[in-house]
Amino acid sequence: MAVMTGLFKSYTCNECKSGRSFDPQSIETIISTYGEKNLLNKIIECSCGNKFSIYEGIIQNLVSDNIFSALEAVCNLRYHDTVQIIVGKEYTVNLPQKLLINQVFLTNIDAGAIVAPHFFSSFETDSFTIVSSESKDNDSGFKKIRENHKVSWAVFGKSGDKPTETWILLLTQIKEQIIHGQYNIAVLTSEMMFESFLDKSLNKMLISEGLSKEASYTILESMKNIYDKAHKLLRDLDSKGLSSDKSINKEWVKLMELRNKIAHGENIDVDKEKAEWALKTALDAIFYIYMNSSVDIN
Repeated sequence: MAVMTGLFKSYTCNECKSGRSFDPQSIETIISTYGEKNLLNKIIECSCGNKFSIYEGIIQNLVSDNIFSALEAVCNLRYHDTVQIIVGKEYTVNLPQKLLINQVFLTNIDAGAIVAPHFFSSFETDSFTIVSSESKDNDSGFKKIRENHKVSWAVFGKSGDKPTETWILLLTQIKEQIIHGQYNIAVLTSEMMFESFLDKSLNKMLISEGLSKEASYTILESMKNIYDKAHKLLRDLDSKGLSSDKSINKEWVKLMELRNKIAHGENIDVDKEKAEWALKTALDAIFYIYMNSSVDIN
């Protein structure tokens, strides 16, 4: 699977914040039919009237603080189904593989019941249980003990597999840092994520020009100034540097300046909104490079 294809999970409208998920079973077929960049450039018209490209919606989804968006970014496994349980009797849900469960969501179907998931989060498991009971107030519309009841479940978790790309691994770390309120660290990691993607992209461009891996590595290691890489070298190799888009470049320069202040120990107050801005700024720059590259850097 191509790296960017792994980000095809959901997209979100930046106006009304409504979103939609991609079908994981069919997305690779759709991409192979239309091409990844063509699909990313496809314009979506939201029910609120806002229009945006799919890649802009993916960025918005990755930045969103919606719990499902956050879990999709942090977790690489998601399973869901609907099951028939007996109220008051424990029901075991078997999963396709072992995973470290992060969160389980349960939804009553057609009628009510008190339902809750039980799972271990400290080690990998291939199952969890649903416990249930009737309402203590005998509410109408709630199932009674020993009655059949339909429940929809969704589980988010992590496998032992690590992303092959460093910048994707850093993306998941940024989301976790924001969730846990580590906003200063999230800013630093956002810049690291961009730099990792930039170096990977420049390396592939240099090799496409006929350089060996060793020569490409030497060139990139000798360039200590990231501005030279993002502006000059990227422009020389691919006709467009980051500075070719004034809006994206302006925000990226602000990110670099904030990153430097934090890294050098200045007492900078970074809140959740600023951390999410840093993540979005880095992702905007990453997708700009990817979407405008004439070289296959995926």
